[in-house]
Amino acid sequence: MKKIGLVGGTGPESTAMYYKIRKVGLLGTAFTMEQEYMKQDLKAAGIQVFVPNEQERELVARRIFKELENGIVKKETLREFQTIMNRMKEQDGIEGVILGCTELPLLLNSETCPVHCLDAVQIHIRKLIELAME
Repeated sequence: MKKIGLVGGTGPESTAMYYKIRKVGLLGTAFTMEQEYMKQDLKAAGIQVFVPNEQERELVARRIFKELENGIVKKETLREFQTIMNRMKEQDGIEGVILGCTELPLLLNSETCPVHCLDAVQIHIRKLIELAME
């Protein structure tokens, strides 16, 4: 039986490459944004990974834990996240953003993101379906 993980050869790097994205932003918990486990395969595929600055990372993590994990979705939070992604688009040149936390799709999707929205969970589910159909 073939094993796959949320990261590692079958994840967001494949989708980013499909869209010819060379620079992505990564949003998630502080741990996800600061550690290398979600970045390593992207970098190995030649994709540059950018995370919000320290103040923005704190805001993203706070909104995830205090709001999204409790099912609270606010328009103001959406505007804050859009501001962060727009800054990263302008300053870092990101072409897409990876939603590296299961709660982020409550707030962000292809209609609300100013760049390609790469939902890590949806990418993983699609890969599982592909493998099941083989």
